[in-house]
Amino acid sequence: MVTKNDELYFIPNNHKRVKLTMDESSSAVRSLLDIGFYLKHIARKNDLLIIDEPELNLHPENQRRIARLLAKLVNCGIKVFITTHSDYIIKELNTLIMLNSEKSHIKKIAEKENYQCNELLDVSKIKVYLAQEAKIKLKKYKNPVRRPTLIPADINQELGIEISSFDTAIETMNRIQEEIVWGGEI
Repeated sequence: MVTKNDELYFIPNNHKRVKLTMDESSSAVRSLLDIGFYLKHIARKNDLLIIDEPELNLHPENQRRIARLLAKLVNCGIKVFITTHSDYIIKELNTLIMLNSEKSHIKKIAEKENYQCNELLDVSKIKVYLAQEAKIKLKKYKNPVRRPTLIPADINQELGIEISSFDTAIETMNRIQEEIVWGGEI
């Protein structure tokens, strides 16, 4: 809510008597304020929306919701550029890619899990790049040199986006925790 004096307040749903300043609101509310304002007042087809780490301060379930919102924006014709370290966002985007299928069992899953058609992603509308070190050719050097660069990720309809770096970190954490719980190496 914005007052006549341009003061900004957050009023939680179903709490008409609670009015919080932005300083009193959660970091998630403050993070999403700009996106909400953009969508309500500015967004137009063919826009480019750039969001750095949309997962910041969000519970995993809300990270999944952000991924679904971003997919809807792409399907409405808004170009979306994000940087993320969130396995939840990537996995939800993968789900939206994989659910975009004519196979009857996949359509049933989408319906059962309450996915909407306007959230499903076509792989032809998506590009993903991984920031990593690789050999690249620079004009000033005779031979390729190792430098940080962006590498295109593989994306396909059946498996979604292939980003092994997240899986490797998760598998390492799981292995360590299994060793702690069960003792010794597994």
